[in-house]
Amino acid sequence: PNFTGKNTPQETAFSLSKQVKNQRVTFVQAQNSRQSVQKRLTNTKSINNLITYTNKPLKNPTNPCAKIIVLTSPMNAKCYFEHFSGNTHHSIISIGNTTSQTLQSITKASIITAPKPAESALADIVIQQIKSFM
Repeated sequence: PNFTGKNTPQETAFSLSKQVKNQRVTFVQAQNSRQSVQKRLTNTKSINNLITYTNKPLKNPTNPCAKIIVLTSPMNAKCYFEHFSGNTHHSIISIGNTTSQTLQSITKASIITAPKPAESALADIVIQQIKSFM
């Protein structure tokens, strides 16, 4: 069956487990995936991880000098603050709890977490932040 996850890894795994009981499941993913859904599935026959791309941080990224920073993964957060920890921001926006937890371990700055891990939720927060600067 086709399935599109929503919300947190816990909620996605719970919903998916109802559809894949005793079936083989393949996750198409990056080499550095956290496998947060796979780790929570317990009732499948087998789980296969198909690595289709590699996500590696750049060695010398260009400083964005932005007032709003949007981070969409723990790797994004680590890499950004590894290179630009001295930047001053008005807003640091995280796509979800896992990324926010990583951010909390590396910065004391205030973090805004999207209400759900979706691009539309991030966009809504960015628009709110832009309006607050006007």
